[in-house]
Amino acid sequence: MPAGGGPFRSLGRGLPSQGDFTVEGEALVTDAPITFLGYVNRLTGVIEEEGHPANGQSLAGKVAIFPRGTGSSVAPYVLLELHYRGVGPLAVVNSEIDQQTVPACSLEGLPYAYGFDADVLRGVRGGDHVRLARRGEVVTLEVLETAHG
Repeated sequence: MPAGGGPFRSLGRGLPSQGDFTVEGEALVTDAPITFLGYVNRLTGVIEEEGHPANGQSLAGKVAIFPRGTGSSVAPYVLLELHYRGVGPLAVVNSEIDQQTVPACSLEGLPYAYGFDADVLRGVRGGDHVRLARRGEVVTLEVLETAHG
């Protein structure tokens, strides 16, 4: 995407356990992995990791775009708890399929996508209004409105 903003569209894949979906919302984008256990507040969905690019930002109701999750095998349970409390992301987009995030998304039907044909971490900026839509095997991520004009 050009430095001054503009449309971005990329095609990726979804999970075999999920069907078609369409979600729209504000993007939270970080090029750093997210560690759910210990660094995401389980009550608020706010990332609380000093030095992390998304420190202080909330995942609640956002299309969370990040390379992958990190941490122990407990991380998917934290994502599930965020979902149950209503402070989790609206959808999750990873650069590559992520074993920390997939179980929770699969269990709860939380829209999930990965493996895009363009760099989503560079093409979408935090605050952009995006649409994530799955039709069949293809998931499309597109910027509908840029946050920074």
